Amino acid sequence: MRKKIIRSEKKNAPVNPSETPHPWKVLVVDDDVDVLNLTRISLSDFRFDERPLLLSMATSGKQAQEILQTETNFAVAIIDVMMETPDAGLQLVRHIRESLHNHRIRLIIRTGQPGLAPERLVIDTYDIDDYKEKTELTSWKLYTTLRTALKSYRDLMSIEYNRMGLNRILDAAPELYRYRSLEQFLDGILHQMSSVLPSSHHGFLAGTHEEMSAIFASTTEQSTQWIHDNMRVRCGLGRYTDNPVAQSHVLHRCIGLLHAQPDHTQLTIDEQCNVIIPIGSRGHLFGVAYLELNRSLSAEDRQFLEIFAMQCGSALENQQLFDELKNSRDLLKSANRHAIYRLAVASEYKDQETGHHVQRIAYYSRIIAERLSLPEPECEETSVASVLHDLGKISIPDAILHKPGRLNEEELEVMRTHCELGAKILGDAPGLQLAHQIAIQHHEKWDGTGYPLGLRGEEISLPARIVAVADVFDALVSERPYKKPWSNEAAMAEIIRLSGKHFDPAVVDAFRTIYNSGQLQLIQTLSLPRNPSDPILSPLPSYFVTGTLD
Repeated sequence: MRKKIIRSEKKNAPVNPSETPHPWKVLVVDDDVDVLNLTRISLSDFRFDERPLLLSMATSGKQAQEILQTETNFAVAIIDVMMETPDAGLQLVRHIRESLHNHRIRLIIRTGQPGLAPERLVIDTYDIDDYKEKTELTSWKLYTTLRTALKSYRDLMSIEYNRMGLNRILDAAPELYRYRSLEQFLDGILHQMSSVLPSSHHGFLAGTHEEMSAIFASTTEQSTQWIHDNMRVRCGLGRYTDNPVAQSHVLHRCIGLLHAQPDHTQLTIDEQCNVIIPIGSRGHLFGVAYLELNRSLSAEDRQFLEIFAMQCGSALENQQLFDELKNSRDLLKSANRHAIYRLAVASEYKDQETGHHVQRIAYYSRIIAERLSLPEPECEETSVASVLHDLGKISIPDAILHKPGRLNEEELEVMRTHCELGAKILGDAPGLQLAHQIAIQHHEKWDGTGYPLGLRGEEISLPARIVAVADVFDALVSERPYKKPWSNEAAMAEIIRLSGKHFDPAVVDAFRTIYNSGQLQLIQTLSLPRNPSDPILSPLPSYFVTGTLD
């Protein structure tokens, strides 16, 4: 007599997500049908986190494998050891972990003959999460064991969901800078925002014509009042594409709901669980995004959207800078250095000292290049391109950028992505090839232990090697949220110590000569312009080159 797969749910039974919480999927594998029935009865009213169980049952390891081939997202599997073969359950465990590469599902082994599958041997040899003898797995023990396993699975999935959400944000942010017209840019924001929530397929982005056209022409104004006149939908998604009637009706409702909130700069959920997202920067609102969802918004989803909305606000503020950059055929040799500088400052615009940092890097890079006897045009190009070395930090979350303590390994991995993100943002834009090269290579090391490409020695471009020394020195002598500033002497000693390891020895020798001449100290005491409209990156006065004062 052939054994059949027994399941507690009806095949293709309709489930209304808005009425029934998404169930926990549990697989129970045992060749004793009585045990399966008893398990089903014992767990009939089981709930965890207000979610019921959805049981799938199989009477052999082979049948369990068939279920796992067609169904996914099982939270827990309770598996008997001895079934069609003495170790069928253990082979199923190995199949799940090694063939299916599923390391999220929690695996509970239970056996009626513990002597044939000793607990220590099974635990040491197989990647399982719990081991129970059938005699000890009473109805109450089954409840507590399953609850513990589901809690572990929930916590693992929460970590994975946060990681995936962060990855979606990191992946989406650089894409915002691919678009070369305002219309493409706004449409890109809407689609990338939708990608952060894969369940969203309908929505729009709206703003006033003047503000969208000027892109923060008056960012000094800190008003948080909406300008109702001329507010219109700029781009639509799904049913809101080229549908002015639907756009107008929903836009009016969105603005009303936002104004009804105590703080109408905060994300709002309407009665249909759709999301209304104010978009702005530094207290200045210029638009609103509306996304329809086919499921409720979790706390994690809300957090992802708020982070990404801030990224979009910064991106829109910087779009004008990209417009300035794209209009010049060879910007690194043109008078458009001001736009490049503003773009560099935008990478960390919340840090009031960022402008000074990029200016000092530009000065340091120029005089190092001169000391190395590079031709004048190359000295100038290296200096100007250096200010974009940290452009990728636009896409790094503030919680990591401004963390007061040391970053953990996961946070370091996110921070290290700024090199590749900066290079992606710069892309192959005309005149920015050297800036692209510096952005992706300035954290490479002479001995090959740097990132992200693992380049060594002269595989690293000379401008990137120059900026690496300038950047580390300035970081050491500057105050950061996680450290006090070093003295010039201590920072210079560290640069020399890392010569031949982190840094190109020739660049370090040039930098040491400049340091001994007093030129670096003169740059540090220079009163740098604070107003972005002031001239910047002008050629150095002669005394910075000669080291003497007239």
